[in-house]
Amino acid sequence: MDGVNLEEEMADWSDIEVELIIEDYFQMLQKELTGQEYNKTEHRNRLIKLLNNRSDGSIEFKHQNISAALINLGSPYFKNTYKDTTSLRTYLMLLHFKKLRLLLKK
Repeated sequence: MDGVNLEEEMADWSDIEVELIIEDYFQMLQKELTGQEYNKTEHRNRLIKLLNNRSDGSIEFKHQNISAALINLGSPYFKNTYKDTTSLRTYLMLLHFKKLRLLLKK
């Protein structure tokens, strides 16, 4: 996937990082749902300073993961900017199978 370093994406995100990115996502989602303007790049630039050396692509990918989770829950999500695609779902499944395989080898 463009802009995503697989090794970086597989590195565990801390609980704090996950909380921060989810909070950021929902701030933008609330603005989108209420028709307010927001700037995705500005959000990402503020957020990146708080995270543990994450790339723009990694943040984008994590936002897509949040959208995928919300879709599975039947909840509102970014319909125009963080689309969940079949290729993303396939990629996520492969990523999780790879992690599972590593755990089973231990």
